[in-house]
Amino acid sequence: INMILEDSPWLAGLRSKKLDLTYHLEGAFLRNLKRIKRLKTEKWPALGYTGMLFNNTQPPFDNPKVRLAISYAIDRQDVIDSGMLGAGTVTSPLPEALGHGVPVDKLTGYKHNYEKAKQLLKEAGYPNGLKMRLLTANDIGFYMTISQVIQSQLKNAGIEVEIIGKEWGAFLGTLVQAEGYDAFMLDFGPMALDPDVYVYRLWNSKGFWNIGKFADAEVDKLMEQGRVVSDPAERKKIYARLSKRMADIGAAVWLFRSDLTWIKHSWVKSKGDYFHAMGGKFENIWLDR
Repeated sequence: INMILEDSPWLAGLRSKKLDLTYHLEGAFLRNLKRIKRLKTEKWPALGYTGMLFNNTQPPFDNPKVRLAISYAIDRQDVIDSGMLGAGTVTSPLPEALGHGVPVDKLTGYKHNYEKAKQLLKEAGYPNGLKMRLLTANDIGFYMTISQVIQSQLKNAGIEVEIIGKEWGAFLGTLVQAEGYDAFMLDFGPMALDPDVYVYRLWNSKGFWNIGKFADAEVDKLMEQGRVVSDPAERKKIYARLSKRMADIGAAVWLFRSDLTWIKHSWVKSKGDYFHAMGGKFENIWLDR
């Protein structure tokens, strides 16, 4: 197994046939794959997502109307097309591969609408717009790219965004301090095949990953119900209500999930299905060179 952090040696390894099998998420990388002949690609839905979360300790971003205004002002499909070169799908609060949640067209704040955003800002006491500091990691290429797309979009709703770009270590340090920023970009990889893992740690008022200090009594209540109900059908109803509640109050701006694009040479053979939402079952793969 090789750990490669930059695209150039990654592509070179595929071109030179030193790499047999890999996967990637970003559109720019996948576009460059077209220059390498005889590679095979297969996609699988990822159990993760990229989103913009709020620092609820910083007013007015503790106000649901302000958060919803930002959600309405963001064109998620444009973020995918411009920032990820189309490599993604608009996502809801729970990864679709889990089989829980609500379709995005049924959720509040997902239909791009600048006028609705401006009206909500006015109702929140900001008729002339507001300023926002967006923390991002400038050494993770797509973080900065999608931050710039969002900056451009929010300007049209009267929201002036200052992008604060830091290298990954400093980004994490600033994030934990919960000071000096109003919102932050973050992507979450696959964690487990249960919805509780994706919501309790991040969105429960006592969750240990609740960096933005989000708190809502109804959200907490639904999470606790989801933890104790064993009937699968009833659990789905609970997490559907939870997804809707989180969207209704603009808990975050869930942007997109990226498909895992597996890339392999023709000599990579497999039996059965070696893809799944958590990664790959490598015991089902062998090389025939």
